[in-house]
Amino acid sequence: MNEFPLIIDATNDQSYISIFDAYSIENNIPYISLSTPHIESSFPSRFTIKSPLFNLSQQFFILIDFLNWEEFSVLYSSKLQDIELCAIIKANDHIKISSFISYSEDISLQSADSLIKTMVKAKGRRKLVIIDNSPSITTIQTAIKNRNLVKKENYFLFITEDIKEIFIDGAIIMATQGQEKSLSFNTYIKETIENTIEIINQESNDSEFLDMYSVMEKAFPDNHIKNYSLVNVQSQNWVEVGIWDKNFKIINEILYPGGINYVSKGYKVTPIRFSIANGTSELTTNEVFEIAAYWYSGAIYAVERSNALHEINNFMIELFPTDCGNMYYDPELSKACFEPILDKLGIVYLTSGWGTGALGNFKTLKFYNHYIPQITPTVQIDELGNKTLFPEFLKLTVSLNEFISSAIYLMKAFNWDAVNIIFSDDPVHYIIYPKLIAYLKNINFIVKNSADKHIFPKNYTRDDFDKYKSFFEEAKNNLCRIFFIYAVNSGHILEGLYDVGLRKGDIMILTSDTTIINTVNEDIEEKYIIKRYEFIEDSYVYNYKVWNGKLGQKLYTEISARIPVVNNICMDYDAVTVAKESVKYLIETGNDYEDLKLVEKTMRNSKTIGCLGTIIFDRDSNNRESALVKLQQILKNETTNKWFYQDFIVIDKYSSNALYFLTDVIGSAKNISSQSNYREKLMCPFDPYLRQDSKFGLIMLWFISFIIIIITMIASFFSYYFFKFDTYPLIFQIEPTLPDYVFIGNIFLSFFQLISLAPRNSNFKDPFINSFTLLSLNFMYYFNANYDTFWLCIYTNITFCIFWILICLILSKNLHEHLISFCLFEKIKDFSEIVFQLIVNLSLIPMLTMLLEVYVCKESIGDNFTDSFVSRDCDTFCYRTFHLKASIGVSIVLVTFIGLLVYLRTIWEKIQSSLHLATKPKYISILSLIQVIVVILNMNFRTFNKKYAGISVSCCIFVLFLVTLKIQPYNYKRLNRIWLLLLGIALWHSIACLIFLEIDNFFIWSLCEYLGITAIILIGGYFIKKTPYLLKGYKSVNIARLFLFEFGKINQSNVLENNESRIDENRSSMNTLKVT
Repeated sequence: MNEFPLIIDATNDQSYISIFDAYSIENNIPYISLSTPHIESSFPSRFTIKSPLFNLSQQFFILIDFLNWEEFSVLYSSKLQDIELCAIIKANDHIKISSFISYSEDISLQSADSLIKTMVKAKGRRKLVIIDNSPSITTIQTAIKNRNLVKKENYFLFITEDIKEIFIDGAIIMATQGQEKSLSFNTYIKETIENTIEIINQESNDSEFLDMYSVMEKAFPDNHIKNYSLVNVQSQNWVEVGIWDKNFKIINEILYPGGINYVSKGYKVTPIRFSIANGTSELTTNEVFEIAAYWYSGAIYAVERSNALHEINNFMIELFPTDCGNMYYDPELSKACFEPILDKLGIVYLTSGWGTGALGNFKTLKFYNHYIPQITPTVQIDELGNKTLFPEFLKLTVSLNEFISSAIYLMKAFNWDAVNIIFSDDPVHYIIYPKLIAYLKNINFIVKNSADKHIFPKNYTRDDFDKYKSFFEEAKNNLCRIFFIYAVNSGHILEGLYDVGLRKGDIMILTSDTTIINTVNEDIEEKYIIKRYEFIEDSYVYNYKVWNGKLGQKLYTEISARIPVVNNICMDYDAVTVAKESVKYLIETGNDYEDLKLVEKTMRNSKTIGCLGTIIFDRDSNNRESALVKLQQILKNETTNKWFYQDFIVIDKYSSNALYFLTDVIGSAKNISSQSNYREKLMCPFDPYLRQDSKFGLIMLWFISFIIIIITMIASFFSYYFFKFDTYPLIFQIEPTLPDYVFIGNIFLSFFQLISLAPRNSNFKDPFINSFTLLSLNFMYYFNANYDTFWLCIYTNITFCIFWILICLILSKNLHEHLISFCLFEKIKDFSEIVFQLIVNLSLIPMLTMLLEVYVCKESIGDNFTDSFVSRDCDTFCYRTFHLKASIGVSIVLVTFIGLLVYLRTIWEKIQSSLHLATKPKYISILSLIQVIVVILNMNFRTFNKKYAGISVSCCIFVLFLVTLKIQPYNYKRLNRIWLLLLGIALWHSIACLIFLEIDNFFIWSLCEYLGITAIILIGGYFIKKTPYLLKGYKSVNIARLFLFEFGKINQSNVLENNESRIDENRSSMNTLKVT
């Protein structure tokens, strides 16, 4: 051994160090060891190629501090040297290590793959320190690459002996200096030993010392031959980039995985990429659809929310926009758009919400054989629901049949069994048309418009209206109220419906197109937007029920606070939710979230809770298994002037409560369930929208009314002038006769006639109105006569007036005496004293009221004089042919009737020989005039304003009250006060009805009405009681006999209970009736 003064330990095994140490001491020979001591060496004769583990750990800490790795994970093999170094690192409290992961030094690739998948990738570890001096270093790297972890902002630091074993591009390696220049590690060791011996020989030759220890200590004062350096794998080359002196120093640029030259600052989570079709432009046209990006703001919020809440620990979701079209598809353009971004799509594709676009995206990806799970939020077409043809595709919608069936269920619940269908032929909308028609045919649901008028061209505009006018007219003329409109040009279609005469309330529009609200948000001329406004509030959108459950309501509150209109956003949110929850599940269970087939399988089989509620996919298709659907009404916020969707009805046909209302019904929706399937056939020969106020019709009514007032004034004047007589007050008590009772009855019936003229408010219920109307003898109003019934009433009234005119002429000229042989004229004497008095007093107001209806032409369909029509018969146009003749005839009869009635009214009372009561002639003339004026004012003002009519009636009654108070018209004081009492009640009732025209409160009205009437009765009763009671009979009148007498069935003498005559025969006889 004296010939060999230096020993080389080539075992590379720490367990032999103590043996070599002992041997070195015993033989006083230094040695070089390839092994790495655990602690800092103090043995003078041992020289190592590598620094001791302690020194290595100190250099490691310096490097970590330099790189600013705030947190990382450590993987190490089961080799003793690696375990010891890991223990030293673990003992340092100044660095944050996420986890320590150990593995066997002879680990299999399968086990390594599982370890990397579950402990590294699934945990989102982005900075790894791998301590491995065993053969397993190659296996671990293979598993890392297979799991796609070599990417931007993932970092790998290896501590190993042989840098040539490291092949991950961008990795950095702590190893003994100089390896990058050697072909292999063995060559490096050989060259290192040879260089060491050469150094020793050179030192021994140059030194005065011949002692080997002295030579070795001089050459290697730290007892180790090689220092550590930092090597970087760059494009499969090993480049020395850093060295240690007292501190670490960079000597070349470091390139990390992904080609970056920086270390991400702070705690960096692992990104998980979803691609998203949220572009706004189309490849095939110049169209821009901002709505696509707007809807997908729900997806963006889902990502932001998930990342903010750290729902997937150590991971974050990022969205990659594709902008390769949404609504339309062109194969070549789509391929050109997708080709450069195929490797950037990530692990899930949130594809288009339109059927044509989603189908096109799938075909393009299939062409490139690029498998990626795809999910659409709103696509409804059934083709994409085929699991066999589209295995990686999922829809958040149910099958089209299921969706349609829920809509039909709603319609049948409202007893609708027919619909008009309007589609456009663009691929987005037309794609569901054949399926809808087939389904409706299968269930025998009636489509009213003919098949050749279902489809409008996608480029239809208002300029094409004349060409397609027959489409709209057929839909109008079949009277079906329900329209299903699903078209790209729905705004122009609404205008077309308007142009053929349909108006608000005529139709109800049902659609599943949530963009229909945009038809009233477009920047178009006012004359067109008005047409669209006409129907939009009667439009109902049939869509999926969203924001379900507690989570759904919470999300709605959050999203609506930042996004003003959240319609459809929920479904886009849940497209992310399904993908995110599936990835989260894979990560939590230690599976590879980048295994795309596994991701698709997990999405398909998952049960996800989102803003839609519970989301479960059908086992045999790509559709959701079931879903709630809703009916939304389009409303306008009057404050912001913005249109919005109001959730209205939820349809859950599998529930015991299949339909339920979400909110209070608003506007036209109040009677949606009572709307008939068909509009009523028009009673008028024109569309209702043509109705307008008729200025000429009102002028003619006023003109006729003015003539009647003039005639009344003339007749009143001559009546008072020719038939003046004195009335003598009753002083003594007398027994009343039958004419006295009739006289008093006339007063009460006149009261009811005045009551019936009061304005009708909503509190004055129909039974009261009808009772007063009947008592006032206004049979036209009582039976609400219109059309043929109206003219029957007119003819009847004209006949009566002519009859009365003839009677007046006959009696006034004493012609009845010459015709006494006829039975009819034999009765004239009896009729003249009783019945005719009733006719005179009670026929004026009802006859005038009913016959004036002939001239009420308050509405028109044009600007011409003859375009107005009779209010009670819109088939009859005013002052044309028939109506012109009728109005002339009625004018002649009415003027004659009123003139004779008013002129002879005084004499009818005077000729009653058995009548004790009397009215002053002056009052009779004034009363006739006031009655005519109140009817005319009421009739004219009522045509356009109830309030003015009520004021006029109240004023006339008040004037009549003052006149009555002044004149004291009757010769019986008690009767004057009774009439004043009745007039007071009539006046109060008219005023109360007038006040409550605009106040809809039945209780307050009743209280006001009846308290006032009670007060008037009490006060009036007090004054009535103070007057003497002079009409006091000894025997009561048999009411039944009174009616029989009125109709000429018995004689006057039989009316009394004991059938005895109440009047003197000489007084009751009237041989001659002569008017002078």
